[in-house]
Amino acid sequence: MTDSRRHPIQALEIRVDAIRTTRRRRAPAESDFTAASHPPRVRLRTLADDGLSFVIEVRAQVLVPLLEDEVWAAELGLVATFVSETHLRRVDVQSFTQLSGVFLVWPYARAYLTELARMAGVTAPLLPLFYRPAG
Repeated sequence: MTDSRRHPIQALEIRVDAIRTTRRRRAPAESDFTAASHPPRVRLRTLADDGLSFVIEVRAQVLVPLLEDEVWAAELGLVATFVSETHLRRVDVQSFTQLSGVFLVWPYARAYLTELARMAGVTAPLLPLFYRPAG
């Protein structure tokens, strides 16, 4: 018997796939800015041939001015593997990726980037919280 409270798609694994932090000279276009986080980039990486599992990627980035001519930049890539009890079509998985997948993975991105900034001794802005209206 299937538990009606359990969603047919479940997260199997969420892991860091890429981390890059740099302290570098400011580019000319960065001459007059404040600390900022960028909106996430989310994409479907793979969908299994049987439609029962898929992998999404979420990338987040923070840029923080340090001195007059330096910035601290951090970029993080997370990969999440999901499994399904039923066969999923590519269009449904892409919709899940954009609407639900990012909400499930985003808290991990926020926590990792906050910790990276703390270890670097940088006061970075928190990645924004997402608000998803009931609908």
